[in-house]
Amino acid sequence: MGQEPLASVPASSPPAPSLAEAFAALLSVEQSRPVSPPAFGSPGAPGLSDDALEDIVQRVIARLGEQAVRDTAVDVAERLVREEIERIKGA
Repeated sequence: MGQEPLASVPASSPPAPSLAEAFAALLSVEQSRPVSPPAFGSPGAPGLSDDALEDIVQRVIARLGEQAVRDTAVDVAERLVREEIERIKGA
């Protein structure tokens, strides 16, 4: 099957958010905080290139991913132990 062509963006559409703005919005949602504009675009604020920001994002995701795997493994192990204890008590 072929891919359908992408729809064109109307000229009156607002510009797409920068990577920094998109990341800030995702982080705000994840932390259940209201979305606030990032300081990256503020005059006098230190700028980060998209490549530098992408590197930071990837490192954060990698660290969160490792912790999430550990937490999930612990949760599953605890659940299995509780279920086995209940099974033994019921026998």
